[in-house]
Amino acid sequence: MSNLILLIAKGTYYVDTLLQYKPLLENRLNVVIYTDEVDRVLESYENADVRKYKSDVFRYFDKYKLTYQLVFEKKEPVMYIDVGRLQDILSTDLLNFDKDKINSIYTNGNWDNKSSAEYLRDFKTPYFELGYWDNILNYFENKGYNISSIEPILERTFVFPFNPNLTNIINEIESLRNIFENNSKTKKNVYSGIGNGEGLALGYALHKLSIKKYNLIELPVIKQKTL
Repeated sequence: MSNLILLIAKGTYYVDTLLQYKPLLENRLNVVIYTDEVDRVLESYENADVRKYKSDVFRYFDKYKLTYQLVFEKKEPVMYIDVGRLQDILSTDLLNFDKDKINSIYTNGNWDNKSSAEYLRDFKTPYFELGYWDNILNYFENKGYNISSIEPILERTFVFPFNPNLTNIINEIESLRNIFENNSKTKKNVYSGIGNGEGLALGYALHKLSIKKYNLIELPVIKQKTL
């Protein structure tokens, strides 16, 4: 059976994007799709497992939560892919990962290739207001953690293993959901969903639990090409 892939298409723009990839995805993958336009997606992906995405607004932390739930439902590793990044992943051999050799989390690097969340202090960008992350960084420090040791992890594509440690990681991530989602609601940013920056929460969880993650280029595959 093909490896298990999770996609989330919330909103017409992302559903339209997903439908564009039907020729590349069809009959190639074991796909689970969460969407708010179930009937429309099923018209194109008749053989996919299409599920209702119930939240009125896209919640970025759901990437991790839904992937985790699927891992334990199916009892096998799951690759999550942002719909907007499908073309990048489909052009590689990463979908051919060897699920029997996966026991760790694999991600596609860090924000802006930075190894530390420390650079987020007073970070200037058009995507969110100055000081957007300061309260979250202060929270980490007040918990006794050095932010220079916390990685801001990219969230576009990742693989979760079928591993008991994953439950502890998700519990730590979920403990941060409210503070991240509140930032979205009270501070200026360009994102239509809430809880952006979920990769920083993952970085915190991995650091707190002393769990190592790996890069997707290290993913065990049948034949490998880099992104």
